Amino acid sequence: MTLATTETPVISINGHASIQADWTAWLRDAVDLKWRSGEWNPELLLFTTNPDNPSPGAKKCRTIACNALVGGARCQICRTAFRASGTTAEEFDATFIPYRQRSAGGQRNAPCTAARGKCPRENHSTGLCYRHYSAWRAARETDPELPILRWSVGQQPLAPAADCIILGCVHESVIIGLCSSHHRRWKNHWAALGQKSDRDLLRRWAERQAPHLAFGQFSLAPLSDTVRLEFLYGLQRRDAEGRTLHAEPVRFAVKQAAGLPSIALAPDAFDPALERNSGRTITSGRAIMMRFIKREVGQGLLECQGVKPTDRMIWNVRAAGIRSRSSESGKVSSHLTADFGVIRQPWLRDTVMEWASITRPEIADLRARIRSCRISSRTLSHRPGGGDNMADLGFAAMTEIFETFNHLRKGDGTLYSDKNRRAQFRYFTEILDFGRMTGSLKALPAAFSRNSKYHRVRVDVSDEDEIGRALPESVIDQLDAHISLIGQGMSYGAMDTADIHLMFRTAYIMLRDTGRRPAEVARARFDCLARDGDEWQLIWDNYKAKRLGRRLPIFEEEADAIQMWRHRMRELGYPTAKGAHLFPAITGKRHMQPKALARAVRAWMCVIPEIHSEIPDRDGTMVPFDTDLVFPYAFRHSYCQRHADAGVPLDSLMELMDHETANVTRGYYKVSLKRKREAAATMRRHVLDRTGRARAGGTALGYERKSVPAPYGNCEEPTNVKAGGQSCPMRFQCSGCSFYRADPSYLPAIEDEVRRLKASRSIAELTGAAGYIIDGMDGEIRDFSNVVTEMKAQLAALPEDERRAVEEASKALRKSRAGLGVEMAPGRTTQTGRPLLPLTVVSRHSVGDHT
Repeated sequence: MTLATTETPVISINGHASIQADWTAWLRDAVDLKWRSGEWNPELLLFTTNPDNPSPGAKKCRTIACNALVGGARCQICRTAFRASGTTAEEFDATFIPYRQRSAGGQRNAPCTAARGKCPRENHSTGLCYRHYSAWRAARETDPELPILRWSVGQQPLAPAADCIILGCVHESVIIGLCSSHHRRWKNHWAALGQKSDRDLLRRWAERQAPHLAFGQFSLAPLSDTVRLEFLYGLQRRDAEGRTLHAEPVRFAVKQAAGLPSIALAPDAFDPALERNSGRTITSGRAIMMRFIKREVGQGLLECQGVKPTDRMIWNVRAAGIRSRSSESGKVSSHLTADFGVIRQPWLRDTVMEWASITRPEIADLRARIRSCRISSRTLSHRPGGGDNMADLGFAAMTEIFETFNHLRKGDGTLYSDKNRRAQFRYFTEILDFGRMTGSLKALPAAFSRNSKYHRVRVDVSDEDEIGRALPESVIDQLDAHISLIGQGMSYGAMDTADIHLMFRTAYIMLRDTGRRPAEVARARFDCLARDGDEWQLIWDNYKAKRLGRRLPIFEEEADAIQMWRHRMRELGYPTAKGAHLFPAITGKRHMQPKALARAVRAWMCVIPEIHSEIPDRDGTMVPFDTDLVFPYAFRHSYCQRHADAGVPLDSLMELMDHETANVTRGYYKVSLKRKREAAATMRRHVLDRTGRARAGGTALGYERKSVPAPYGNCEEPTNVKAGGQSCPMRFQCSGCSFYRADPSYLPAIEDEVRRLKASRSIAELTGAAGYIIDGMDGEIRDFSNVVTEMKAQLAALPEDERRAVEEASKALRKSRAGLGVEMAPGRTTQTGRPLLPLTVVSRHSVGDHT
């Protein structure tokens, strides 16, 4: 699939007034006249940002006495004064009173000071209105020492002046109905035209002039009637996507559109590329705004003409109703397009388009099918006739396509995984099946089909000694030691360096200690913490599986880090109401993007001096760790590996990872074959029977072959071993069987079973169960407790090095058994009914700096 940021081509129709009239009428019906009430003034064609909106494009200056709108923390006057003040930010913001010689744009100047301040006209210069200032200048010609204050007291107030005739201008008229500033512009325009000034020319010029604009304001007055409607349509579509509306890019776009009869009917004249080609600088925000408006009005024109988004070779995926499973709202970005033209054979291209039109797949599924069919199309194009005639295709053609997928390689020349290649080939055959089902491919020969015998992608042979993507704990310890460097040298909008560090420090702690996906951390809600009794709960959303409002127990340390950042967000003035996000975005989006996390981790790796691995060099020093292996998602694998090493049962680990199946959880951690063998060799020397007596002996391989897994241990009963553990003559009551064998790797499971048995015995006693049931439970408790006591005693008697080796071997075997689905412990719940899950195994209560 070709997903591009190029705008959708717009049909240009030249010279038909009726088409423009129909288009204008369609826009009037499509535009919401009550859009942004309180900000958009349709009478004055003026937009003024309201800083109290949930996602404003401007906000008030942090200085309490200042009412200027700004894009950062403070206006220029307050920012300059703060740098020279030497006070704290809190003290400065509370006490500083800015002084402006003239009012900010969009605001009327103070009244004239003549006649003891009774003159109602607007201050023009030195506190006087235009007329009084001119009179004072004339009086000084006869008396150069005349003080302005003494002169102004004796003057008479003038009658109020009319407002400037420019729509939305707040200043009073000075000459020919214009304020002084607009009069200067008029004189320049008149001089450039080389024409004699007249009222008709002035009226036409004034109709297309913008007023004086402050930060956060834009005017659509310079535009023609149709283009104004096109701008409003595009801006309202932008609002519908939840994007922040910044005034400055709109003001720039208005300048570029001034004089155009229509953007949709003259698209080539409204293009940011023209500005770049002319040598003028255009920022990304300005270019994005122009492209968005152009794209949306182009789509609107097609809709006006009755052309469906799915009728064209290139789709705007959002207009076509394509959704995304990874998006919080389910919507895809409006700039994405799907190019079906990359599929060369008309019959195949039409089938894919029909499939997409009928099924309306998610964006990832559409991308996969188009890519698969593009690869197949390229192979077919090398056949005689280019594969255009489907009747010529048969088994040989399908085999050629299969071989293309079977040897499909990435851009760097490496082979795609067998899973990826199988999926790509399956996507292509699914499209053929769809075409046959709908009848559009009824002429396609039956021989042009997948044959399960001959068209089977080779399966990669996995190396059991290959490690997973989890980071070693020693590496994470080194990262913690350098946590003060995270965010160093990065920029993030208008955020200060210290705040960037604190934000990414919090995000790192969440990645490391909660095991959530990078996208789930980036989208975390501001109100993501809750108390459940004495423990903290992280409230998070599993967008991948569409399971929202999930809860995860976390330690006090993680909760403290999150609360510290939340407090700072309140100080910075970020949105904190319900629905706000914990990590703000650098752009107009509502939350941080996952790629920002990846960029922060990559920048962090660049400033850390060196990270050592766990592999020694020839001289005994540890070789450097490959920092390319440190990326946000690796911390999720590390979280899972850490719990598996600690013997967390697979069902509990599956709950922690929020997976639906255990197979997915097993894929997050690995135990190498070498570690399994070493662990088995260690464990065979510490095997006990039901009475607690040692039963060590034989080789490690013999220990594995002569036994089968049993609940909380192994079984050496010959009949059961031959049956693969499915024929126990004792009905799996292992604690009383002489063939039962336990080693230290089963110790946590046996202890859990003793606790469960004691609880069950209490219930049985309370409910008046038969005595032989209670006696049986007493026997199991006694024998299992005996095994636990003897095993702990033997471990305590071991030298420190050997005991540590036994503990590491136990971890490896427990993790290996969890990967096979063995030793599933019964689930437990809290009093509120939620699963009682183990917390983070490795607790770090002191992590680098505590900024």
